[in-house]
Amino acid sequence: MKLSTFREKIAQGYSADWLCDDKTNEHLSMFDCLNIAQCAANRAKQWAGVDSQQFGANFDSARLWADFAADYCF
Repeated sequence: MKLSTFREKIAQGYSADWLCDDKTNEHLSMFDCLNIAQCAANRAKQWAGVDSQQFGANFDSARLWADFAADYCF
């Protein structure tokens, strides 16, 4: 977040703690998590056989988001 946006939100009454907290669980649905996992999996496919480090990073990201979606509580 840009500093100017941060200052505007503070002026509107948002607390600094609220703006800095991780809101991943509050704003992402299970389907959002699955979509992010699919995007990471597609990136991993692009790097398969080209760059093992990029492939591994994207594969790990896809697995993490898929696991997060699987553990999602309704």
